[in-house]
Amino acid sequence: DVCSSDLDMFAFKLLKQGDKGEDVKVLQRRLADLGYFDSSVTGNFGSVTREAVVAFQQRCGLDADGMVGQQTYARLFADDAPLAG
Repeated sequence: DVCSSDLDMFAFKLLKQGDKGEDVKVLQRRLADLGYFDSSVTGNFGSVTREAVVAFQQRCGLDADGMVGQQTYARLFADDAPLAG
């Protein structure tokens, strides 16, 4: 399918502790850019990544469950995503 590659970046899946891969790297880089993640980008969603997600969710007034669902993802990649601190 010619269009599938165009849709990949809009494909959505829940990211949570224990997940691995490129999606997690993208998440870690974004959290680092915003000042929530101060560790190396590994692509492994561990406790440090989870803590960064929780901090971001709390800052945004989202349900701080440490999982990156559609709402958290949308806020994270919004132009006006809040910086840490």
